[in-house]
Amino acid sequence: MSQSEINRTEIIEAVKRPINFMVLVLLMVEILLGAMAFKFEGIREQLVWVIISFFAVFTLIVIVLGIWRPEVLQGTRNWDISYSDRLADNIYIAIEGYFENLSHEEKVEAWMSLSDFLKSENSANAEFDAFCVRIGSRIAKKAQLNTKQLQSRAIVVESI
Repeated sequence: MSQSEINRTEIIEAVKRPINFMVLVLLMVEILLGAMAFKFEGIREQLVWVIISFFAVFTLIVIVLGIWRPEVLQGTRNWDISYSDRLADNIYIAIEGYFENLSHEEKVEAWMSLSDFLKSENSANAEFDAFCVRIGSRIAKKAQLNTKQLQSRAIVVESI
């Protein structure tokens, strides 16, 4: 293996996370702009300002991402909304057949109980809790638990 192949391999190994890739791009652009500023004396001042501006904008982007979307810089993914929707749909499909033998009121109560149970999750991880709430809400939507059904459930409970 030649020295250039080893260097390429080391660079590829070093760029595993998005922040590392962003820094590599920053360095490449800064080197290119620096070389251009060195070569073209007539526009050197403008190129120096471009270099400074590019670095400032890049730093601002990293700070903004670090505040609002830190998982992007780390290369991790959070509990995606599409995952909760798919899981809720799978749970609904798996249980729906078993609830068919119940009366309408019992079916509504069973779906509501499942939805409420998921929505009331209270763990140490707020992201997981939000994931569970999305699943519970999706199941309630799939089961078509609307306000009328909730009010009729309240009337049935009050009459007992």
